[in-house]
Amino acid sequence: MLEQRSHRVIAFFTSLVMLVALAAPSSAATNGEDFSSLISNLGVDEDVVLGGTTQDTNPTGYDYVPSVLATSAMTASGVVTPMDASGTGATGAFSYTWGGLTFRVPSGRIAHTVKGKGLQVTKQTANWIFLVPTAFQICNYQWQFQNRLGTAIYSTVKSPLFNECRYGNLPNYSVGSTRNLKAGQLCARLYVQGTFRGEQCHTIKK
Repeated sequence: MLEQRSHRVIAFFTSLVMLVALAAPSSAATNGEDFSSLISNLGVDEDVVLGGTTQDTNPTGYDYVPSVLATSAMTASGVVTPMDASGTGATGAFSYTWGGLTFRVPSGRIAHTVKGKGLQVTKQTANWIFLVPTAFQICNYQWQFQNRLGTAIYSTVKSPLFNECRYGNLPNYSVGSTRNLKAGQLCARLYVQGTFRGEQCHTIKK
């Protein structure tokens, strides 16, 4: 009799665990939204992060937004309705160490083009050009394309990490995935040696 009750108790808790597991959201869902409903046709070597909250203390994070950018209207190049626009954003001079060598990079500009309609974007392209002619290299860089509003981050698509070195300009990088966005900002963000170096943002509305 005692053995039968033990089996029943075990069966009850097993069923309870299964119900909890089924009720829990999957890793591909954020705030009740399915990954596939937000982004499709993602590149093989591209990654996506859903959700997040901006912070201004750790420039290596995908969620890093300097306070001066977060509060400045200068981050937006204009309202995009429908979403089809181009703009540029300034990056300051910086230096970094890679492979035991220190590289100094002059100030430059991020050029960012958005193609789409309404709140759906079908293509984003970004590149970087320097403003002062000088000999330098940019190594180990990555593009991140982020949709956010205020301190809320909705989605961030990350390009592959480019380990090679480029002299002067960074060539066009395009994200051809279809993204269903939320009203707010859509930004092209440049990271070099794992650290945020600047961004260009478009303001999008319904």
